[in-house]
Amino acid sequence: MQKNGLAMNWFEYTEQKKTLLISGSIIICLAMLMVTARRNVAAFDAFWHLQTGLDWLNYGFSPWLDHYSFTFHGEEIANPPFIFQVLLAWLVTHFGLEPGFQVYKFVCFVSLLGLFIVILRRLRAPTIVYCIVLPMVVALLQYRTLTRPELVSYSFSVIAMMFYYRTKGELSTSGMLPIIGLMLLWNNYHSPIIGYVIFFGYFFDVALQQLHDGASARAWLTWMVWGIAIVAVGFVTPGLNHPLINVLFFSAEWKDLIQEYVFHKAYFSHVPFLILITLTLVTLVLLAWKRQFGLLIVCAVLTFSTASLVRLLAPSGIVMLCIFAWLMSDIDWEDLLRGLPAILRNAIGTMALLLVVLTLISGVSRSRLYMEENKVAALKFPSDVADYMIDYDIAGRIFNEYSIGGYLIYRLSPDSQVYIDGRTNILYPIDHLKHFYDALKSSDIFLQEVKRYDINLAILPNKLHFFSLVGKSGPLGLDFVGAEFSLFRQNRPNFPKLGTLLALPACWNQGLSAELEEEKIRAISILPSYSMLLPFVEFVMAYTLADKKNAYLENLEVTDDWPDSVLKFAAFQALNQRLDQLAFEFLDKIYQWDFRDFLASALAKIHLEEWQTAEKILHQATRNEWPRVAFNDLVILHALLEQIRQNSTLELIDDAYVDRLAEQVGASGDSFSSFGPDIRSFCPDTWQDPMR
Repeated sequence: MQKNGLAMNWFEYTEQKKTLLISGSIIICLAMLMVTARRNVAAFDAFWHLQTGLDWLNYGFSPWLDHYSFTFHGEEIANPPFIFQVLLAWLVTHFGLEPGFQVYKFVCFVSLLGLFIVILRRLRAPTIVYCIVLPMVVALLQYRTLTRPELVSYSFSVIAMMFYYRTKGELSTSGMLPIIGLMLLWNNYHSPIIGYVIFFGYFFDVALQQLHDGASARAWLTWMVWGIAIVAVGFVTPGLNHPLINVLFFSAEWKDLIQEYVFHKAYFSHVPFLILITLTLVTLVLLAWKRQFGLLIVCAVLTFSTASLVRLLAPSGIVMLCIFAWLMSDIDWEDLLRGLPAILRNAIGTMALLLVVLTLISGVSRSRLYMEENKVAALKFPSDVADYMIDYDIAGRIFNEYSIGGYLIYRLSPDSQVYIDGRTNILYPIDHLKHFYDALKSSDIFLQEVKRYDINLAILPNKLHFFSLVGKSGPLGLDFVGAEFSLFRQNRPNFPKLGTLLALPACWNQGLSAELEEEKIRAISILPSYSMLLPFVEFVMAYTLADKKNAYLENLEVTDDWPDSVLKFAAFQALNQRLDQLAFEFLDKIYQWDFRDFLASALAKIHLEEWQTAEKILHQATRNEWPRVAFNDLVILHALLEQIRQNSTLELIDDAYVDRLAEQVGASGDSFSSFGPDIRSFCPDTWQDPMR
């Protein structure tokens, strides 16, 4: 059929093949959602939600009180999503852990997709709108594939938009009661803020219409009463806490401390994100042109909020897609396209096809990516550490990394309690989270927390910074090293000497031979084969037993798979043997440098009398941002700079900086002789006790 030319043919063709194209889109979307739901990584928060639900169902523990931390034990929890917690506990009880999570996600995904199909049918949307919107729904869900309560809230948002569309700007009892019922459920489920934004736009539209019509006082009274009723229902919760009040008191500082609040530039490389921006701009322009100010306010508020709080990307995008579909369905496309030049009609068809194809390709690619991610998903949680603690009956107060707190609650409560978990802003105040981050940067603050709460355990990631953090603080020693996390223990740790050497490789001495041999035997006995401690202890023992240590170091063949821990130990021992160029080469291969690596590297160059190179290294060290620099390291830095200044001219670092540094370190700077620091400078007396 050639009526209206080629451009009309693409639109007419999609309408003629409506059943085939829509059915095909739905099948592809369901397939992508099925794969996405199988993503094994549960949200870190899902575990404390799960345990709260299990303890409420099985033991009657109140979800409104903390049972799992030692820092805020017994304190009130504000507005916990108790319905979600019970639902998740029921699913896991009946299906198992991973299947329970997957069933929850898939049901939520399918429900949302089904609601979009319903609203598109009610809008009598053109086929092309189905083909654009449905894959975009999948793309938005793929941004939030975690087992979280808001997955159900997404469906509530679509239902709210259905009510908005159905009422047509009129206030009636039959229209308002379902809205109040929805908000009552939403308030008691989880975070109904999106609903309040949507219905604010609706009431704004009604107000404009009443102003235009010159409505009576009775009409305005009715408008006000229904508005108050919708707001008041927010107080009908177990804690009588209104979500709007919580939003008003939400500190902007959370955005700087919690990763999921932070906007990442990487989003601009995601095709669905760029498409969403395009659709949002089109929607805002059309709403302004059509003078639909209520919906314009909804879109504007959600767009602005998403720009400052990236976790709103999926819920805001879902509402925007509803409005976009509404606007597109109100357009008489046949009449519009008939009046356009052929080249413009073709361009619109090409653009629509491009949006559909790119969104589908992105959705399929991300689904495949999630299946690849599943192969290493278990590494995100300290399952091996938890297994070890359960097997050896180890329990207590755990200073833990933030993201694993919920998992530890699920695996180890009630025998063990955590320092922190994902219940920020509903249990833990912002000052507690700040103090936690400070403790991760400073051994002194970490030690204060250990003493304050009588902490006897710590579970932290396998990063040399954390070995150093705990090693310098004293009370806790290395007890177990898993795939990604390590356990530190106060009483009779398994690997106190190896833990100290991981933190302070300069502290090795030949007298450790017998104790290191015992720890090696213990490591082989209790650690998994993949533990990073095994290659480290093998290397340390080989060096310890070598008769000619210079020759041992010189004959090493370093490969790309050498861990930083081994490279650092080898570098400090090379410094000790005055193999300075070799020490520098070891340090140069380290993947993740810390401040002391710069100092050791500069020391090697100073021994080689390469003064300018040493200054460049120290200049780079002082320009980098470090969480915290230990006082002893500042003393070493000052001594190295003085050594360079005595033998050469400082070109990159001001003399004034060195003088200020001298004032800062004071008399401690005199502890080094005129010959400057050596390897023992990196192992001050206060840190040598564990090695004796």
